[in-house]
Amino acid sequence: MYKTIIKFYMDYRKEEVWLNEMASKGLSLHTYSPFRYVFKKTEPGKYQYKIDLLDNLPSHPESENYIEFLDENGVELIGTHYRWILVRKLNDGTDFNLNTTTEAKMSFYKRYLQMVVPIWLVNIMFVLTNLLSFHSHGQGVSMFAVAVNSFVALMLGIMVFKVYKMYNIVKTESSIYE
Repeated sequence: MYKTIIKFYMDYRKEEVWLNEMASKGLSLHTYSPFRYVFKKTEPGKYQYKIDLLDNLPSHPESENYIEFLDENGVELIGTHYRWILVRKLNDGTDFNLNTTTEAKMSFYKRYLQMVVPIWLVNIMFVLTNLLSFHSHGQGVSMFAVAVNSFVALMLGIMVFKVYKMYNIVKTESSIYE
């Protein structure tokens, strides 16, 4: 039996939690595409899921080597979206972590910020440009577009600050142990 769920996440951590909750209910992810999750009925808790952000696109040789390394270690690639990969492994009762070292965690957070901050800034610039245009000309601005971009900028800003905070926590902890 298959079950398709359409869902949107801006926070990869919440998406991971949700996928693992679904697995604990006996629904393992069969296929993934952006916002579309197809689950298959399996034994509850059979798999553990993680989401990772690659340095490059999945088709890049470095990414292919990393994905092959994961596969050799019992981690199955379920789907990709841009540089994001969604993977799973059989639940053996141990924690499933991909970024276990301080350097790997910091690298992940840097990649995330390098990808999201420019999108966030573009949305902020779009909002400001349209508001200034409206103020000076009183026309030519879709307030709906301003509202949508304001919302996107707000959501991305929240994620940027959360990830930046996590990055600083890991950085501080690493300097304590040096």
